Amino acid sequence: MKVSALMALILVGAFSFVNESNAQVDPSSFLIFDFTGPPDPLTDPSVANTAGYSFWTPSSGIIRVTKLGFWDADGDGFGSAVDVGLWSDDSTESSSYSLLGWVTIPAGTLGPIDADGFRWWDLDNPIYLNNSDLYTLGGFRQPGDAYSARETTEGTDFSVAAGFDIIEERTVSQLGGDETELTFPGYAFHPDEAILGPNLVFDSVPEPSTYALMVGGLFAVALVRRRKR
Repeated sequence: MKVSALMALILVGAFSFVNESNAQVDPSSFLIFDFTGPPDPLTDPSVANTAGYSFWTPSSGIIRVTKLGFWDADGDGFGSAVDVGLWSDDSTESSSYSLLGWVTIPAGTLGPIDADGFRWWDLDNPIYLNNSDLYTLGGFRQPGDAYSARETTEGTDFSVAAGFDIIEERTVSQLGGDETELTFPGYAFHPDEAILGPNLVFDSVPEPSTYALMVGGLFAVALVRRRKR
């Protein structure tokens, strides 16, 4: 077998191995946060609003977001569809933000639910987050729907994924707004708290150098075996 053909087979095998490994990852291990105690549902009977929190990403690693979700307080489905969006966020400029992606989780129980009560929906395309950068996650829900728990950012009823830092609650305005659609929640109503309704699923993608080392090692092994023949 020629070396070029051998190299092609190694590349295919290596990337197939990586893809298969990622497919077997349990998403519940890769939530940005998870409840560790009984959460206290919040409801607002009068307004529809977008609420959530801002967070910092880890200082290293490639972070790929594949799903967005929202907490179903009663586990019996949403009374109306819930929109969840992820924005890049520059805290030094109130107008400097960009909607990176969003999902609409249908009303009822169509959104798959996990053991912790979050209903999920796949993004059309994965979102890659920068290291040590600020982002905002928000969910738009209708009046009267239980939508989240409000916790202090240093609370003990939830845990945050390694390297992430949830820093403050975000709403559209001090009064919570009365929007008709998903809107960037740029107002820090309670800087020491977070509205924990929206959530995301991410996986850590190997650095390009990891692929290079793996492929190089496989190629070297194959070459040595070929020479021994």
